[in-house]
Order: sequence, then C-alpha cells, then structure tokens
Amino acid sequence: MCGVLFEIDDDLCNENKFKCALDSQSHRGPDGSKYKVLNSGKILIGNNRLVIVDKVGGTQPFASPDSKVFITFNGEIFNSQYLRDSLEKRGVIFQSTHSDTEVILQMYLNFGINFLDQINGMFAIIIVDLNLKHAYIIRDRFGIKPIYYKIEGARKFFASDLRAIKILSRKNEISTHSIMEFVGMGFISNPDTIYQDITSLQPASYMDIDLESGKSHINIWWTPPLGEYEDISFEESVILVRHGLIDAVTRWTTSDYPIALSLSGGIDSSSIFIACLEANIEVAPFFMGFKDENLLRWDESKIVSSFAEKFGVSYKYVEMSAQDLAQNLSTIVNHLEQPYGGGVPSWKIFSSMKLSGYRVALSGTGGDELFGNYNRGMFLPENVFKNLQSFKSNYLNKSYKIYPFALSELFSKNLEELFVDKLFYKAHKYSTLDLQKRSALFDIETQLTDEFLMMTDKLSMMSSIEARTPFLDHIFFEQVHKIPNHIKNVNGSYKFILKNAFGDVMPEFLKTAPKKGFSLPLSIWFRGELREFLTLNILDDEFINFFNLNKKIIVQTLNSFFSGENSQILFIWRILMLSMWFNSVHAA
Repeated sequence: MCGVLFEIDDDLCNENKFKCALDSQSHRGPDGSKYKVLNSGKILIGNNRLVIVDKVGGTQPFASPDSKVFITFNGEIFNSQYLRDSLEKRGVIFQSTHSDTEVILQMYLNFGINFLDQINGMFAIIIVDLNLKHAYIIRDRFGIKPIYYKIEGARKFFASDLRAIKILSRKNEISTHSIMEFVGMGFISNPDTIYQDITSLQPASYMDIDLESGKSHINIWWTPPLGEYEDISFEESVILVRHGLIDAVTRWTTSDYPIALSLSGGIDSSSIFIACLEANIEVAPFFMGFKDENLLRWDESKIVSSFAEKFGVSYKYVEMSAQDLAQNLSTIVNHLEQPYGGGVPSWKIFSSMKLSGYRVALSGTGGDELFGNYNRGMFLPENVFKNLQSFKSNYLNKSYKIYPFALSELFSKNLEELFVDKLFYKAHKYSTLDLQKRSALFDIETQLTDEFLMMTDKLSMMSSIEARTPFLDHIFFEQVHKIPNHIKNVNGSYKFILKNAFGDVMPEFLKTAPKKGFSLPLSIWFRGELREFLTLNILDDEFINFFNLNKKIIVQTLNSFFSGENSQILFIWRILMLSMWFNSVHAA
C-alpha cells in the first residue's frame, strides 16, 4: 500500500515515479498496482494489493459514491461482516459483495474518524476526504501493519514500505543513533527508522492532515486497559482465556483462501491450533526443524510429531540448512528494509507455505508478551524505572543484551544515550502500574512492535503471505490483560493460565517442554559451514569504514567466538546483519 500527498513537482514526484514506488513494495498483488490522481494532481493515492478478501470488489483505491472520499488500505478487518450487517440496517448500500475496504470507507462516512473504536483487525489505512479537505493516516493498535512517512516541505509521503518512500523522496541520510540502537538492541524502535527523515507512525495512532494548510498532528486513538478484574477466580480466568482465544481465532480466520499455521513445539502456536480444532476451522500446520544430529538441541520434531499424532493431523515438515541461510540472507535483508538482529527462520516457513499455494498464515506472535514474557517483570528491583542508569543496567542490559563495550568502543562517536533516553521515556508511560504490567506494556510497545511484528510482516509479505496474530485480537488482549498477575502466572509458572485453558486436551509433554521457538544454530554454522561467509561479510573494510567501526573490537570478538566463546553470538549476528543491510543498500 502506498499513499502520497504533495504539491506536484515533475522533476521529483510524478506518476511514473509513483508507479515505480508501488511496484517496489514487497508483494505483487494478482490484480496489480492501482492508483488515482486527486485534487488537480496534488494528491496521488495508490495500492499494490495482495488479494485475500473479495478479489474483484475490493480493488483499491476505493472511492465513495460521490468520488470525494478515497481509501487505500493494507491489512484485514476481522469483524467486517458484523459491521457490514449493522451498516446495511442503517440503509447503507454496498457496491461490493464482501470487501472489508468498502466497510472501512462506509464506517468512516457514517461515524467519522471515531469509527476506529469499532474495528477489529490489523491495518495501515489512508483516507483522503476532499469534502472536509482532510487526510487521515492510521495504524492499528499494536502496529501489526507498518506505515512510514517523510515530510519534505509541502510534500508528504506515506507507505507501508520504506523502499517506496526512498524512490519518491530526495536524499535519505542514514541515522547514526539508529545504527547504534540497532547494535545495542537488535532493532530500531519507533518512531525512528534507519533514515534520519523517515518516521514510523507509532501504533494505535493516526495523523490528521489539513489539505489546505498542510498542517498535521498525531492523535493516539487506543490505549491498553489499565484496570484489573477485581473478583475473578483462577477457574473463571481459565474459561475466559479458552473461550476468548477460540473467539479470536474464529474472527482472525476470515479469508477467501485456505489458511496455514506456523507451528512450533511451544504453547502459543499449539494453543492456536487447538482453538482452531475446537472452532472447526481447518488450518494446515507447517513446522521447521533440523535433521542433522549436531543440531538436535534446536529441533522440536519429536514434540511436534507427538502433538500431531495425538490430534490425528498431518503437518508439512520444512528443513532449513546453513546454505539456505547463506544463499537467501541478502534477499531476506533487502525485504526487511532496515537492519534487524533477531531470528529469520520464519522466512523458510512462509516460503514453503507459498510454494504449497497458501496466502494466509496464523502465527503465535504476541503470546509471550501477553502471558508474562518469560516472567521478565517478576524479579525486577523496585528502582528499575527510577533513573536512566538503573533502567539501562537492570532492564535493557538484561532483557535486550546491550553490550556496553560494543557501544562505547565500537563506534567512534558514542550516541548511546539518545536511544536509551527514548526508551526510558517510553518506560514511564505506565508509571502507576505494578512492575510486571509496566514491563509487559513496555515490551509490547517496543520489542513486540518493532522487532517481532516487523519481522513477521516483512518476511511473510516477502512470500506474498498475510500473517495473522490472533493473540493480538484486541478484545482477547484486553480480557487477558485485565487478569491480575497472581492469577495469570501462579507461583511464577510462566503461561500457567494458558496451559490450563486447554489443559483437558493439551498433552502433558507439551506443557513441560522447554521453550525453543524458531531459532537458528548460528554458533554451529558460523564455526563450520558459514565461517568464511561470516568472516568475509563482518570484516569487510568498505562496510567498517562506512560506519567508522572499530575493526579491532570486531576481530577480537570474532577470534574469541572461534575459540569457543558463545557469549557474544548476538553481537556477532547483529554486526553481520548490519553488514548485509549495508551491502543491500549499497548495491541498490
């Protein structure tokens, strides 16, 4: 999806460049790129669509009956049919059979911008209202779908893809403090991006633009509930979680196409699968594993096989090798668009789903954060959020693995305090809450949005797959978030309430299995098959000189790693990914 608002300039921004910007986006919709020129050429609005619902009737941009209000939209609205029925009772006549894009438009026409309170889904929306002479740029509650913008004088650019904005805009200077944040955290938190003048619209917000004056302001349209249930019991909570998740997956499986599931040996994806079975929703599980005997500690095949056997279902086994990673990492990094230091094996899962003919996939992303996030907040010192130093040492360093030597000695100019201060400010948003809930909301608004959801969206779109995260259905999220911590995690048992929600059908071996997730055996591969690949990229002089990095630190860390030291593996992976990103941009 791409929308652009600007004063036309044939030398910089024209229709041909706009078409190129649309075509640059990660997926290729079967109906192709579409765009409209509005307001005497001052506005271009367009879409490169991945068709999931109403192939013909949902073509975008979509216009109101009087051709005065236009919408382009990336994502899905999962209560679309309910809203459509309620609108028809109000006398609204629809042009399409079941387009959720048209439902959004009609909701706006009937309720104004406050329609947002009524929609359930994942979305980045641009609405241009020529009647009111306003435009609205909207992002969903958790930032499942991205939207970026850049302002150059009178020109304003908006897109779900950074590459589209780069094509349309002038110079795009790299942000030094974003590079430092990436090395320290493994991701870049909103509203910053890797580029100085391109901004990520924060989740649960919308930008209101006056099309006459050009002035704009950003509004927060949703915040998580801060209160708790007062008299709920453990048994009642278990029932709430069970029925709530079944309802959520029922809503989030609306599709004109079959649905796949990214399955691991963990509680989250297994709970989603069981909820689908109980709701009689057919999903096809895909699992990634490793057959090499040296990699068994990363493999969950036995757990998944036993799980599938218990429920009498088959699953697609996907194997990933070191050569898979080496051969595809450049493409993966290019689609991620920004430096990213987390895991990327989801790419292999989504690629296999595409080859099997799927367009929609369910993911367990969000389950960790909603149910305690490895109990991060349980053992925090009382003063963890008191000051910057305590926050950094007791929270960031422990939870996100910031490497002090790397930031102070790796860069010739230390800008660490800029991103730490930004994160410290975010951590103070919920100062009235207890440490566990405060920690959870901080993780949700930073790591979940800017690392996990960003990666899930980019790597799924890379394979023209729409990834959906039922744990982030806002109704379910609000219900679970209001359960008191002492009930949610009894005696500090991580995800105790989720395990018990499907306790009558969930196998005991699954409840007690150690958490692995989709991780890669980097230490084995980097000392073996990928040693040369790693060394050539991480010690590339052009890359090191561009960022003015201290090569001595990198060499020392690498030599220590090759000698058997694993404590800096995340740092090595982040530097490799930064080098790969630099090469992808440099080659463009």
